[in-house]
Amino acid sequence: MMSCPPKILPGRNQIRQPALYGISGLRPAIRERDPSHYSNPPDASFTPLSERPNKVKATSNLIPAGFTLVEIMIVVAIIGLLAAIAIPNFAHARAVAQARACINNLSKIDAVACQFALENGRKNGDAINYPNDLTPYLRLNRAGGIPGCPAGGLYSENLVGASPTCSLGETVTPAHVLP
Repeated sequence: MMSCPPKILPGRNQIRQPALYGISGLRPAIRERDPSHYSNPPDASFTPLSERPNKVKATSNLIPAGFTLVEIMIVVAIIGLLAAIAIPNFAHARAVAQARACINNLSKIDAVACQFALENGRKNGDAINYPNDLTPYLRLNRAGGIPGCPAGGLYSENLVGASPTCSLGETVTPAHVLP
């Protein structure tokens, strides 16, 4: 088998190789690389600090930092307004929660008084020794007594069939009275 020598095509600066470089068999001619684009960057010049010009900006060009007194006063005023709106609502919510807890305690005392009367054969209108007669029937607080009014009122239960009362009763809003 005879091998064909490569043919140089005139005017094209390309060499023809049979079947090695694709269908046409042409490959680009190898060029010499130009070393001019591989040069090193220029040496950095070093200037001591003492010889450098002072580039401090003038204070008139600087943006002021921090808050002005007026801005701080506006923020404090807004916080004060929000507090003035919120604090009465918190006080009212606390009063409502105390009244509900007191009414809950009164209904428990009423249920326990009925249970005591049923177990001891008492009739409506018979006297009850409050709190000693009812203490065994109630869940006691940490101090070992019947839970009191959260607003500081005192409970009283004197007769079987009568609703227990809180000393605050109708004197506060909302009232501490069984419905």
